Amino acid sequence: MSLAWCAAELERLEMEGLRRHPATLSSPPGPEVTIDGRRVIQLCSNDYLGLAADPRVRRAAARAAEEWGAGSGASRLVSGTTELHRRLEAALAVFKGTEDAIVFSSGYLANTGTIPALAGKPDAVFSDEANHASIIDGCRLSGARVTVYRHADPAELDRALGSVDARRRLVVTDSVFSMDGDLAPLGALAEVCARHRAMLLVDEAHATGLLGPGGAGAVAAAGIPAIIMATLSKALGSAGGFIAGSHDLVEYLRNRARSWIFDTAPAPASVGAALEALRLAGEEPERRVRVCHAAASLAASLTALGYELRPPAAAVIPVIVGDAGEALALSERLLESGVFVPAIRPPSVPPGTARLRVTVTAAHTEEHLHAAVAAFAGARPRRMRSLPAARPAHDDPVLRAGGVFVTGTGTGVGKTVVSAAIAAALSATGIRVGAMKPAQTGASSGADDLTFIRFAARLPQEACRRPYLLDAPLAPAVAARLEGRVLETTEVTRAFAALRRSCAAVVVEGSGGLLVPFNDSTSMAGLAAELGLPVVIVTSPGLGTLNHTALTVEAARSRGLRLLGLVLCGFPADPDLAEATNPAELERLCGLDLIGVVPHLPFDVDRGRLPAAFSPREWLSPALGGVFARPPLELAHEPA
Repeated sequence: MSLAWCAAELERLEMEGLRRHPATLSSPPGPEVTIDGRRVIQLCSNDYLGLAADPRVRRAAARAAEEWGAGSGASRLVSGTTELHRRLEAALAVFKGTEDAIVFSSGYLANTGTIPALAGKPDAVFSDEANHASIIDGCRLSGARVTVYRHADPAELDRALGSVDARRRLVVTDSVFSMDGDLAPLGALAEVCARHRAMLLVDEAHATGLLGPGGAGAVAAAGIPAIIMATLSKALGSAGGFIAGSHDLVEYLRNRARSWIFDTAPAPASVGAALEALRLAGEEPERRVRVCHAAASLAASLTALGYELRPPAAAVIPVIVGDAGEALALSERLLESGVFVPAIRPPSVPPGTARLRVTVTAAHTEEHLHAAVAAFAGARPRRMRSLPAARPAHDDPVLRAGGVFVTGTGTGVGKTVVSAAIAAALSATGIRVGAMKPAQTGASSGADDLTFIRFAARLPQEACRRPYLLDAPLAPAVAARLEGRVLETTEVTRAFAALRRSCAAVVVEGSGGLLVPFNDSTSMAGLAAELGLPVVIVTSPGLGTLNHTALTVEAARSRGLRLLGLVLCGFPADPDLAEATNPAELERLCGLDLIGVVPHLPFDVDRGRLPAAFSPREWLSPALGGVFARPPLELAHEPA
């Protein structure tokens, strides 16, 4: 048998810049790794929560191997199912909010086993064109009629489903796409599937542990019915994949998924590690918040350098280069500068879209990100388009977080005016800004804060979201109760995620103060924490402001919120003694910087009227898109 053709094919791949030469690491996974004796920053790992090398996870893996053996010894249906496997499946079901779960040896096997089990020759499968290779292969193995619909396009999926007659129809999509880093429109896809009585399978490999309540994923955030696939090998730092769903579905897969039936059960060490990682992910939510903040920050910095990319939905930041050879050259220049991020080339991505798939983890520090940005600045191709200079995102808390949550010491202190000023100031720096009002109350009397913000900041309609509109001018939870409605935080997180797909920063205005109830279980403070946003506290300049502001700051800190600072709204041109002394006293009392002073001007929020002297950048510090380092506090006189 002659295999001479292999050498010829390898030579062709080499000439086209498509031959793979994987690097060999001589260190465990982490924010830094050793390659060829050099310590470099790793920006390509899927170990999103930084748990793969965590000592607690390592010890759990060792304990499981010690107790249960190095291997499982058989397939799951023979003698490979242990109590350890069932404990993990039960924990994963709780994590995903489903009745049961089934663990495979890898995510690839989960998809290539589940899709053919759900759809065969009499059936039809509908797959997003940007889906992962494991989904593509699962579709091919099924023998079903396969329709590939345009990326993230519910309307085209709707047309495709309506034109195909089949016994069963299965729609398959990634939630966060592995190579593009964007988020599928899950709510719209679920509506289309319900209309056509189609099954929906969502691959949550790159969303699990990062998005949704408790890191449960994008499906949980969207609150939709779906068959969930996810992996243990990314945010959970182990190895394996799983399907979560109903008891009947999981039991059916135990009898029909060939990649589960005929595969040796996952090794005990992997199962033990996954159980411990799952526990740590739940107990240390700051990990997932840190990842998403770091990804948004790095993406904004790379955009400012002129690289072509879109805001990430989670941890994946695709830097599009185009030509495979140029992508390889950029990767090599970065490695010379101490940053490891391999080029991704066809067939992993479509021809002409070679890229660097940058990822961040919870283990990356600010120093790592600073060094990475410097390396990308030095490695930038000469012929790449040049963009206007922008402030470095790694020093910008709003861009790093992807937005800001504006609250106040009470109703009527000027939150809407300040939100509009922040949105306008940020827009003036050249970034795309969005705005959101999670719940607008008082609609029966004409209250419309979001429209005022949109008008003041000149934002496009599509960059503004208002999940809930309520008639009574009351706290959202109370107003909703009067109307017999239930407010869901998932609707707010879904709207925020949609804005973040196209906006570098989203200004979110809360209702009332931090402790005002959004619904029966979540306050405005809880909403800010769920969105992972830093908080600006708006306060008034006159008598009574010291006590109200101090109480608000104390409430925020006790709930672990990140505070950017205070903004005084309505500062008069001729202040009285209290107004003149309060700015400095507020800083001293609260231990926070005053990062904005909005003057007393004829704003009319209800009628959408702006004063002629609307100069928001002059009123705000650079942290909020302004142009001065500190508000003019010469009015805060010290006693003679």
